[in-house]
Amino acid sequence: MSSGDFLLYNNFKMRNEPHWHHYIPQFLIRNFSSRGDGFVRYYSLKKKEITNMPTEEVFAYYDLYRDETNNPNDPVKIESDLAKYEGEIAKLLKDKFYRGNEIILTSNEEDKIKLFFAIMMYRNAQVNKIFSDKVPEDLKELIQQNIPEGDPNDVWKRNLGYLVNCRSLKEVVDHPGIDDFFRNSVFYATFGLFGTYLIVAERRGNSEFVLGDSFPYTHMSIAKDGTKIPLFLYFPISPERIIILATSLIKKTPQSAIIIDEALLRMPTVTNGKMKYTVKKIYEKDVDFINGFAFRTATKGIAFRDEDKVKLPE
Repeated sequence: MSSGDFLLYNNFKMRNEPHWHHYIPQFLIRNFSSRGDGFVRYYSLKKKEITNMPTEEVFAYYDLYRDETNNPNDPVKIESDLAKYEGEIAKLLKDKFYRGNEIILTSNEEDKIKLFFAIMMYRNAQVNKIFSDKVPEDLKELIQQNIPEGDPNDVWKRNLGYLVNCRSLKEVVDHPGIDDFFRNSVFYATFGLFGTYLIVAERRGNSEFVLGDSFPYTHMSIAKDGTKIPLFLYFPISPERIIILATSLIKKTPQSAIIIDEALLRMPTVTNGKMKYTVKKIYEKDVDFINGFAFRTATKGIAFRDEDKVKLPE
């Protein structure tokens, strides 16, 4: 956080209208705090140094979701709706994912988790920049071909505002206001080409998971024709546990492309319409491998709990 941003933060944090908008939910950031003291260890890519930072000051931008065009009577509606959505997911994760070796989900709960994490991909600051006047040259044509006319940033906020009020993929598909580009992108991120399934893993050994500002991290493979195929999306939910969204194509993918331990890849069992997940063990080399995605794709920094259990880039 720059000194200018910090002053803005302190000037507005006590006001009723939220101005400091997190692009990674605070309930996840707090999970990485140093033993619950409200601070995380934060590695700045620019400064190449580690500092203590309050969780409320990490992974946030001033007025990121403020939208006076689509919501003139309630310009912080997206931020408010996100807070409600995050509260629902925080409870679901707390009730189901942080303890025990077995996790039982209904199909609706699984759908809700998948959709939430898919939407996470379209709410962050990097995507905001793509749909702005700073659109990278290699993406301008793609955006112009796939989104309606109008200011790209307004289009992004309008669609995000609709998405954060959906609670199932069916609601996204059926929503009349969501543009095809966003609808198809969320569908693909949730379901993939041939289906997806969740893996829940708990670390063993010295290394802990980190939380990067590019959350989630995408693990790609290259097909024979050169096409990039996403094999996994990695969602660390604490220093100890991670949720992995795996493509169903994984069973047909060479182990050399997968890299992580094949023992992690077992699908959940289904009984009476409910999914049972056995929490897998994930060892140090695979934790470090996944953390590597966080460091390679981060734009500003990484949050974590214990620097003695994180291998920083050399």
